[in-house]
Amino acid sequence: MGTSEQWDYCKLNLGEWRGSFAQLSPTGEIVRESPSLLQLKERNDARQVQLELEVFDALTGTRERHIEFAIAFDNVDPKLAFFETGAFVQGSLQFSPLAEFGAEFGFIAGDRRHRQVQLYKPGAQLPRITTIREYRVGSNASEQPALTIEALLGDWQGEAITHYVGDRPTERYSTQLQVSRDGDRLWQTTRFPTGEMTSSARIQDRTLLFDESANAVQVLLLEDGSSATVPLAIPRVRSFFLEAGWLHAPTQRQRLIRRYGDRGNLESITLVVETKQA
Repeated sequence: MGTSEQWDYCKLNLGEWRGSFAQLSPTGEIVRESPSLLQLKERNDARQVQLELEVFDALTGTRERHIEFAIAFDNVDPKLAFFETGAFVQGSLQFSPLAEFGAEFGFIAGDRRHRQVQLYKPGAQLPRITTIREYRVGSNASEQPALTIEALLGDWQGEAITHYVGDRPTERYSTQLQVSRDGDRLWQTTRFPTGEMTSSARIQDRTLLFDESANAVQVLLLEDGSSATVPLAIPRVRSFFLEAGWLHAPTQRQRLIRRYGDRGNLESITLVVETKQA
């Protein structure tokens, strides 16, 4: 990932974005919501973005937070990576049970953006999740409905691009995802050029619990067509992943995945862009 292409991908996010920060309960319900205004401007300096964020009290309209700083693209930052769609992900390079750990996932589609933060406090088994639903100021963009099981069912064809930590070259490959339901269980089969994997989850309202392996994983179906995929407990000596998804149109979905090795080290980041087949 060169600095030049990272800069080009980042610029797809420039503009003024009005939105909402929503803090979620462990089961995905919104417990607090705050309006926000984010401005991303290109600075006169080469390859720099000026970020200004304001967060307001939902009842009084008074400003609660004001953050302003610049992002420079002189060097590749291993914690932050942009993709050619404008999607990005940033977060911890190493897991430690004694420190905060997590990631921010960002998606963009036209005049809409959706961001999600998964943050583990030291010793926590489940993360605190925040979603940020944004639209470009001056547009008539609207939110998507809350994600449902029915919206996920079907056959999905996609393309994935994976950036690896270290010298391993970036990979681009096709994907197939088949999702079906049988009673209170959801089944999915993922096919890659090198093989396939089938898994099953127990359906609990708007939560999917993939509990058939030692690494139990929970998927929360959230507002604005989004989903959060997190381990129920981060394993100490096994690999794991964090994932966020966004169904930004009825048949169009993006997913961002951060994979960690058995020593808690970041190994790769992946963007999947997929379309549901008729």
